[in-house]
Amino acid sequence: LDALWIVINIVTINHRKIMKIISIIIMISTLIIVLGTTLLSRQPRAQEYCIKPFTLIQQAKAQPTIYRSIMMNIFLFVPIGLSVPNIVSGKRWYRDLMIVLGCFVLSSFIEITQFIYCLGRAEVDDVISNTLGALIGVALYYVNNCIAEKILKRK
Repeated sequence: LDALWIVINIVTINHRKIMKIISIIIMISTLIIVLGTTLLSRQPRAQEYCIKPFTLIQQAKAQPTIYRSIMMNIFLFVPIGLSVPNIVSGKRWYRDLMIVLGCFVLSSFIEITQFIYCLGRAEVDDVISNTLGALIGVALYYVNNCIAEKILKRK
């Protein structure tokens, strides 16, 4: 999804309205996927939580498959950080900070909901990973724009 977004952005760099519509579709699709996989598709079970940061990294040393879970949590929020800058205007630093903070709040909401309704293991590490994913997405937005501008200058 991220690679597709980058290609679409390069092709539509001069067509901001089209890019905004595509970004809205990507953001809504991502939110549906995030909420579907983290809340809506889960059945109640025993209440589990972990509030100690970076516990998953420590556990992953003994159980390498946990790294996959960490990476999935990071990649889950990259499309939001990548698409929202095309939708929301304003001062760059403020807009970007609000995007990352918004993803932090969304991720916290998901983890708190998982805890309250026993829909999975609520972990601080998931919030950290999701927020990092949003930050990476915002950074990719700027890298992508730099690449697109260089390509357009060559033409």
